[in-house]
Amino acid sequence: MTLNPNEQKFLSCLEAVDHDSIWGIAIQNVMKEPTVPRIRRLIADLKSQAHDSNDIMLDILGKPCYEQLLTL
Repeated sequence: MTLNPNEQKFLSCLEAVDHDSIWGIAIQNVMKEPTVPRIRRLIADLKSQAHDSNDIMLDILGKPCYEQLLTL
């Protein structure tokens, strides 16, 4: 199983996220041992959080990364 091109592009975006937030720490933890299932679970969790608190997630991810998340 491999990531699709959009997921791979999103991963490179996540590397720039500030690690001082709880989500930043979660992203950093997944990136330490990235597997397809862990990455896809992270994406699902980020999308769920964006649905619940879009302003906060936009602030954490930044606009380009947030917009990529919404297209996944």
